[in-house]
Amino acid sequence: MKKKSSLLKEQPSGSVPDCLLWELVRNNHAHLKKTTTMNFSLESHNVVSLHSPKYTGYAHKPLVDVNLNTNGSLVHYKTRNLANTRRPSTKSFQKTLPKSSLFLNYLRKSLRKHRPDLLNPVLKKFTLLSRYSTDEKQES
Repeated sequence: MKKKSSLLKEQPSGSVPDCLLWELVRNNHAHLKKTTTMNFSLESHNVVSLHSPKYTGYAHKPLVDVNLNTNGSLVHYKTRNLANTRRPSTKSFQKTLPKSSLFLNYLRKSLRKHRPDLLNPVLKKFTLLSRYSTDEKQES
């Protein structure tokens, strides 16, 4: 009997490795915004909006995203759990955090598990969003 390679054991059926997915869609995809100097990516799980394999959301299995809710009063922190990829109801996790710097330690602990390479950009984005003023200006 032949042994299966370790790559086949790790990948579930129908999935593509992250590096191959990036090579396929790096030049053109729906969320790519090209300028003369830089390329930006406007996808949902790209924390810094830069078009690179490190920050892209669709080419990495553990996803992380931080954004404001619709009225701008709370911050949503979203992750995707790798253990429950075949269960759509439990594979994504979303926590709503108040706009306070007290939750930076919570984000640090959570990011060390999921994506330690994105620790500084996510913390920077969270502090910017928590400082963002939601008071609407009155028209005079």
